[in-house]
Amino acid sequence: MTITFEALLDDRLEQLTLDNTSEHIFTLFSQQKPPDNQNLGYISRTANTLPIVIRLHASLISELASKSVQQPTAQEHHTSLLSTKKHRRAYRHRQLCIPSEGVSVEFEINQSLELLNSQQENSTTGAVLWQITPLFAEWLLTPGTVFHNLLFGKRESGSGLDVIEIGAGTSGILACALSLALFAHYENDLKTGSYIATDQSHILLMLKKNMGSNIPTIQQMAAHLMHRAKATPYNSVTIATHDKNSQDDTRECKGHSNMRRKANQDLHAHKSRGSHSSESERSGPRIEVLELDWEHAKTDINYIHDCLWTSQDDAIVAKKDFDMVVACDTVYNDFLIAPFVNTLKLLAGENTHILLGMQLRSHDVHETFLREAQSNSLHVWHVLPEHLSEPMQSGFAVYYLRRS
Repeated sequence: MTITFEALLDDRLEQLTLDNTSEHIFTLFSQQKPPDNQNLGYISRTANTLPIVIRLHASLISELASKSVQQPTAQEHHTSLLSTKKHRRAYRHRQLCIPSEGVSVEFEINQSLELLNSQQENSTTGAVLWQITPLFAEWLLTPGTVFHNLLFGKRESGSGLDVIEIGAGTSGILACALSLALFAHYENDLKTGSYIATDQSHILLMLKKNMGSNIPTIQQMAAHLMHRAKATPYNSVTIATHDKNSQDDTRECKGHSNMRRKANQDLHAHKSRGSHSSESERSGPRIEVLELDWEHAKTDINYIHDCLWTSQDDAIVAKKDFDMVVACDTVYNDFLIAPFVNTLKLLAGENTHILLGMQLRSHDVHETFLREAQSNSLHVWHVLPEHLSEPMQSGFAVYYLRRS
């Protein structure tokens, strides 16, 4: 089932136009003004590692557990290991034991202070974790919020959820938290969807490290909530980058077999020992770290599509759009607004939902972004602050975008 745009557009969202954007900015920065102690918005500039806690609400746990009532296998039935009646009774007992405060999941996030303090020309803002990221992740996981059904709503059999995050930074918090949807809903589906975390090439190694060490926590949590004997396998976090200066990479990716072959070689070179290499053999979500530089967006996005939707035998496999584009705290610099908006526009398919979490810093930069998006064939809605979590109601904003 595809969640339609119309199903999302209710009184929790306010549509912005070029005519009312200035009024929106004035209201936002006067009524949702960030606290004085928010500084630039980073959590710590001095800690090499940060313990980050994401709370899974009790209602989310109940929702996931309710989807997991399974009929016993034939073997279980014939050996009387577990009757359907006993199974359901046991499930009801487990459901009653869900803590009212929910469950907290702790991630250990490595920051790159060396990169943050370096003098290199490439952006260093992604080297540390920013305040909005764990707040945005926890809010998206909360049942009843505007976009919850995009992640956890029922989908057609075999129709996996494909999410791409742009400007992920080194933390991988959104990838780790939102992968719960992939693990929870598509346990036994061969086409279980994907989460693609992207950033510039110098960010990717630390991003891979954080995702690789923290995603197994969510993997095991999903197995526990779904009452699985074994956690869902997944294509382990890999990195695929490409040389933009090579002859192949400067050409249009579609239709060039060398580019597609190179994408697959890069993609499968990093697979773990037990991973499957064939699309038809995959038994779990595909979670990847890929390069996406906004200033080379067209080339990088073509490459990402080839990595994801090209088979090993060099035949194109139904190239499609991403279901969701997510980004967190990526608007902070006038210079980056145009390439960022262009990247969103290139990723925005007919059925693509774009979710942006933003910190309030400069009202001029904020307004410039909103106007640039609307001037580039993107409709923009603002999530009214009373429908955000309490910590997000001061100093932050969430936007929903779609292609015009």
